[in-house]
Amino acid sequence: MKHIFLLIIVSFTLVVGCGDDGGQHPNPIVSADLGDADGLADMSPDVGMDLGVPDMVDMDGPTPTVIVDPSEAAVQPARSVILEASYFDIEGNEVAETEFAWSSENETIATVDEFGGVLGVAAGYVDIIAAATSDGTEGRALVNVHSPNTTVAAGRAHTCTSKGDGRVTCWGDTSLDQLGQPGMNVPANSPIRMDFFQDAIIKGIAAGNDHTCAYDADGKAHCWGRNHQGQLGNGTTNNSPVPIPQNFGSPVVALVLGGNFSCAHVEAGSLRCWGENNGRVLADSPAATNRLDPVTVHGDRTWTKVVAGSSHICGLDSDEVWCWGSNDNSQLGPNATGTTHSPIQMPGTYFDLWASHNLTCAQTFTDTLECWGSSPAGLGDGVTFESANPVEVALPTGGITTAAIGANHVCAVATNQTYCWGLNDRGQIGDDTLDTRQAPVSVVNGNGFVQLSLGDKHSCGRSQRGDVFCWGSNVLGQVGDGTANDRRVATYVLPTGN
Repeated sequence: MKHIFLLIIVSFTLVVGCGDDGGQHPNPIVSADLGDADGLADMSPDVGMDLGVPDMVDMDGPTPTVIVDPSEAAVQPARSVILEASYFDIEGNEVAETEFAWSSENETIATVDEFGGVLGVAAGYVDIIAAATSDGTEGRALVNVHSPNTTVAAGRAHTCTSKGDGRVTCWGDTSLDQLGQPGMNVPANSPIRMDFFQDAIIKGIAAGNDHTCAYDADGKAHCWGRNHQGQLGNGTTNNSPVPIPQNFGSPVVALVLGGNFSCAHVEAGSLRCWGENNGRVLADSPAATNRLDPVTVHGDRTWTKVVAGSSHICGLDSDEVWCWGSNDNSQLGPNATGTTHSPIQMPGTYFDLWASHNLTCAQTFTDTLECWGSSPAGLGDGVTFESANPVEVALPTGGITTAAIGANHVCAVATNQTYCWGLNDRGQIGDDTLDTRQAPVSVVNGNGFVQLSLGDKHSCGRSQRGDVFCWGSNVLGQVGDGTANDRRVATYVLPTGN
């Protein structure tokens, strides 16, 4: 048999493409000088070669794909969500009745059954994978396991969250037992779960300077951490990493923590408080005596919300704001003449209220923010540093929904964006600078927060689906990102994974 060899010589020219900016294209384009390609095809019709440029660029050709719907999903612990997978062949046609093998990349966060049913286990993010059994082609979905009842509370240099399902996690400074971890004497730069609330449903959490309190679904309060002024309410001044329970007969509906004192807002509307009595904030007489056990404060009042600074308290009674305690920085408003235990009414009417240190801010019924008291970086109008009269904050937009106050800075959410002002020596303003701001500026990555909490030099925000972001000083790990590096922009807090 004779063999006839057809020698085809093809010359290729390498053409380097350029992008719009004139630079070299990252993927050089190959073109070919093929001569009379049609003639060659006529001479050798059985060769079966496609000499066109597209096949030479993509030598592998199209591949099948698997699409998981939805590609992102959120689910609470002990709840489930169904994912669906679809297989598409190389021509983009869906292949019905394809079987899939489902798997989770981290079953401590979420598991998945053979039908794509995902069960949340613990807070965190996890990839759920659907692999076609015919050829192993994979598709993925990102699942966020969270609790919608997450609350974040920032203390002086520590931070805690409650998840609404018994999980309380804390991070940051633990030198005064404020993380609730017996025997732990080094800071935690990522969240650690407390072991004391495994069987409780925690509904809320709050932080003072160096102590923390939470309340459960049974209406009991539990406090731990520093106790030098009796702020844990157990009749002593001994610190405790173990939560001290408080039962007031009437269920707790909110906790209000000042610097070194604690108050429980009970269902009947009254206050039970304990700890430091500076400024006669807890009791009128004897004025200088701390309260190591809970006492009733203004039991004749029915408060709808109560907030606290270092040595003053303000309460919202219907739409009226009343304040009492220390007034050395004008924090009780224009109608106060000095420190007093008797509530002093603020002029005007308000919808919501926040306080910390020597400052109080309130939301008006037109959704603006007004502040009074004092702050070393101003009250937010770019001019005023101390005022007994409410000063309107110069927010770039209206529509304020929440706010929080730290030691020397303030943050507020308006039209879905977070704005902060004040001292910024550790990045606590979140605008990616260290510049002090006397008027509000936008927080980088600060959109979508529904709750804020501020410490001395760090800030935290919580999103609608329960994600927590913090920024500012991180020397003791209070940002919770696994490092000790200060963060000048809102940074995602690592999940505990349990």
